[in-house]
Amino acid sequence: MRAGEDAYIEKVDRLTTRLRARQVGPGDLEGALAAARDVATVDVDVPTRRNRWGIFTLKTAIKKATTWYLAYLAEQVNDLAFALLRLGEVLAERSRRSEETSADIVLRLEHHEQRLQALETPRAVRPENPGNHPGPV
Repeated sequence: MRAGEDAYIEKVDRLTTRLRARQVGPGDLEGALAAARDVATVDVDVPTRRNRWGIFTLKTAIKKATTWYLAYLAEQVNDLAFALLRLGEVLAERSRRSEETSADIVLRLEHHEQRLQALETPRAVRPENPGNHPGPV
């Protein structure tokens, strides 16, 4: 009996670890997607602990009577969860590309501003008489 209890406790630990709320920072897009991925699946296989025969029999009967409906519902919820997760991944990729494009635009703008400043440098700083022409006497 102890081995069965250990297996049950291990299963509960695995499930609670998977379902534990993950702490995600405000800008942590990858962490948010991972947290969504962790809980994206609805499991209809309800554990039925065997400590009392009567309760076990009742749980098993209820489980058999509702599994067909819950499995259908869970399949739809799982499909929705994975579609939303995929949407999040697509939006994350677009966000990453937007950030790269914005950084590139900022660099190009800085380059053009430097060129403009060089062109707007006052003429007094530039030599007035290039070449061999003598200046005013």
